[in-house]
Amino acid sequence: MRDTPVLVLGYNRPDKIAQLLRRLSELAPPVVIYSVDGPRAHIVDDERRVR
Repeated sequence: MRDTPVLVLGYNRPDKIAQLLRRLSELAPPVVIYSVDGPRAHIVDDERRVR
């Protein structure tokens, strides 16, 4: 199972995503593909949170 690539989809939970990525770094899968949604234009604080 260690040779399985991993797809991480992120949206609006940076603390949980960071926790997941730390754990993935320990497991060292061969490929990690990470996709996160961009900031919403109508939410003022979203751009800062996405960065």
